Amino acid sequence: MLNNRILRTVVFILIVISITTFFMRTMDDEDVLTGLSYEITESINVKLNNYTDLPSGKAYSLRLTNNSEMTLKHNVVYLTYPMKMDKSTAEKLSSLKVVADGNKLDILPGEAVMLNVYIPNEAIGNNQRLQLERPYVEIVGYMEEVVDVMRFMKSGPLEE
Repeated sequence: MLNNRILRTVVFILIVISITTFFMRTMDDEDVLTGLSYEITESINVKLNNYTDLPSGKAYSLRLTNNSEMTLKHNVVYLTYPMKMDKSTAEKLSSLKVVADGNKLDILPGEAVMLNVYIPNEAIGNNQRLQLERPYVEIVGYMEEVVDVMRFMKSGPLEE
C-alpha cells in the first residue's frame, strides 16, 4: 500500500514536470512581445543639451538618444517641474506639462534627435511651489511596433 502511494506520487510529479517542460519556452529576441525589459527602457535617454533663461520664459534644448537595439516609435517627450507640498518634504509633479517639439515618429537604434521645449512665464505664473531648478522629463512611446505590450513610459529628473 505504501509502495503504491509512493509510485503514484512519483508518477504525478513526473507528469507535472513533463507538462511544465512542454509548455515552457526560453526567451529570445522574438519573445519580447511579452513585455519590455528594464534594460531596453533604460537605454532610451533624454538629456539636457542647452538651457536659456529668456525674459519671456525658459527654453530647453534636449537630446533624445535611442541606445537600444530596437526602433523607438511614436514617442512623446514632456517636460515638467516638481512641486513642493505644504507641511512636508514630499513632492509631486505639477500639472504644467509641456510637449517637446522636433520629435520623429521612428528613431532608429543608435540615433539621436534634438528636441526643443519653451515654457512661457505666463504658464509658470507666480507659483512659488514649482522647483524650476529641477525639471523632470517623461517619455511615452513604443519599441519596435505600436502595440500595447510594447508601450513604455519612463520619467525622472532631467540629466545634463
